[in-house]
Amino acid sequence: MAEHLFCKQKDVDSNSTSSTYNNLIKLVHTYKDKVDKISISGGGDPLYNYEENESFWNNMFRVTQSANVSLDVHTRVRLYNDGFWNKVNKVALSSDNIKQDKKYINYLRNLTKVRIVHVITKDTTKEVIDEYVNA
Repeated sequence: MAEHLFCKQKDVDSNSTSSTYNNLIKLVHTYKDKVDKISISGGGDPLYNYEENESFWNNMFRVTQSANVSLDVHTRVRLYNDGFWNKVNKVALSSDNIKQDKKYINYLRNLTKVRIVHVITKDTTKEVIDEYVNA
């Protein structure tokens, strides 16, 4: 089973109402036999204002754990929260400066799997690419 369910956080209202929680349960349990992981991404950064959306994440962890489905998070927010990252299968971290992000990446790699994402444009230098390749 190598399929993924991709969710944008804005697709699931982050307010912790019982109907929202029930919809989250239905969503995960509908796909749990078809996917082995859920990836949360987009619609803005899913970790933006984490403290205000902590109930969303607590519900997401509760539901994915009960369905035995792993959870990946795509973000550029630097969240120092061991309890959060210990529940995440993998983080896809957007990075604009590997030198500045090295300390945070080292923090994350002790808690979960890390994939570093850097968008290369026509203005990206070979030196910047080499920094990421050799990191």
